[in-house]
Amino acid sequence: MDIEERRLHRRTRRDALRRDSWLLGTLLVAGIAAYGLIIARDTDAPGSRAELLGTALERSADARVAVAGFINRTRRYPSDNAAAGLPEPGAFADEDIVTITVDEGLIVIRLTSGQSLTLIPDVVENGAIRWACDAPGVLPRDLPSDCRMAGSAE
Repeated sequence: MDIEERRLHRRTRRDALRRDSWLLGTLLVAGIAAYGLIIARDTDAPGSRAELLGTALERSADARVAVAGFINRTRRYPSDNAAAGLPEPGAFADEDIVTITVDEGLIVIRLTSGQSLTLIPDVVENGAIRWACDAPGVLPRDLPSDCRMAGSAE
């Protein structure tokens, strides 16, 4: 190889190394950002938003079953807790939950943190109830996994 070929070879290797370093750096930054999102979403540290919303969803199981039963029997939405066969809204209170209220088929869970989680029933073709979730100020990706899925049937 003559001098000119060596310079060209060195320059080509140097350019390839810069390109590969840039690509590796970009992938590392993207990976770290994605990892941070996964950790933030899956954090169930005591008192975290994810844990509180997950607890609210678990605690609403009796209300979901009662509302689904009412809808299947009457083909209408229950107007309130009494119509759904549930105790008064405050009867569900504990260290995390203030009330669980049925309002025209919606189940509204008020938390001691000031947040709320609303469960919205959707009747699918086979008569099963699929629940969608809404929590003001919470991104869909930060909702409990049962809320992010296509829906859980009762």
